Amino acid sequence: MTTTNHDQKNPCLYCGDAERPKTDEHVLQRAFGTSLVLEGDVCGRCNSVVFSPLDTELVGFVRGFTHSGHPDVLQHRHFLNMGHSASFDESSGAWISVRRDMKRGQIVPLSQIVMVTENAAIVTPEERVVHQVRKEMERSNALKIERLIWRPGEGKPRAQVSIIRSGANKYLVRASSEYEADAVIDAIHSGRLFDGISITCIYDPFKDRDTNVVLIAEGNEQDVSRAVVKSAINFVCAAASPALARDPVFSDARQFALTGSPYECARLVRFAMDDRDAPEEIRAARLSFCRPGFHTMIFAESMGNPSVLINLYGQPFATVRLVCSSLHRQLLGGQIFACLFDYKAGTHRLLSNQDGSLHREFG
Repeated sequence: MTTTNHDQKNPCLYCGDAERPKTDEHVLQRAFGTSLVLEGDVCGRCNSVVFSPLDTELVGFVRGFTHSGHPDVLQHRHFLNMGHSASFDESSGAWISVRRDMKRGQIVPLSQIVMVTENAAIVTPEERVVHQVRKEMERSNALKIERLIWRPGEGKPRAQVSIIRSGANKYLVRASSEYEADAVIDAIHSGRLFDGISITCIYDPFKDRDTNVVLIAEGNEQDVSRAVVKSAINFVCAAASPALARDPVFSDARQFALTGSPYECARLVRFAMDDRDAPEEIRAARLSFCRPGFHTMIFAESMGNPSVLINLYGQPFATVRLVCSSLHRQLLGGQIFACLFDYKAGTHRLLSNQDGSLHREFG
């Protein structure tokens, strides 16, 4: 683990407290296999009480949705503690649990049976799922069944019970209440799950059409954005300087990471998955900083706005604008800071255009 040995007497980068002891704060979440740490900049309360739950949400968002199909992520995925995603299919009236296929840029339904009504269910993505489930449930004592309680939120259609097959003899029951989950699990163990149920297969309900996807997790998308903004500010502190990270121009971003307010700062984060309509040159620029086997962070000024580009697992992830409007002064004077995180080795390299290391790496 590499630490940036900044002055322990500095006030906390986020809450401003100068009395509480500082603790090690990972620049990019430790769960992503990183080792670059701020040592004297973030107090223990902000680190453990405020940011730790946000980091959990971000890791779940990456593992359960944006990079769920990446081979280096699959080994860490866990439906219950990392969440997944769902999309509403209007034709069937069902909430279908999904994942994002990053290579094809498509939403792909998970293997599941959704109980649309008391007498009707749908299965995705193919009929053989029903046969697999029926056969495995003949030996219900061998099943590993977990549960996830989820409600889509105000103004959205009610979520039905879904039985999601995550692997051989491994299931997740998604329900809107503990009572519903208990009833389904009881039906599985008693062999009554399919009694009186008519099942229809929906092969690919989201093919060739846009769909809104909702993250299924204990927190919300704002918490994910707060964690991303926090990582961006951390990187400014580690790669540029603690003084720059504490500049008043970043006060809104720091406050958003700490408290979620001002709410409009959530728009500072632009996820790569939302960039299907972005100009080709922008998407190409993001890809140029991707390296297989590495996470990448870049801090530079773009169109008068200091920004941090974040790529995870060799794929575009997010861009963070650190101020809400263009500045009338340059903060960096043309400097560009970067870091390559080798997440398998747990090492990293800090790069800059000032010493030529950035050009040697990326050209």
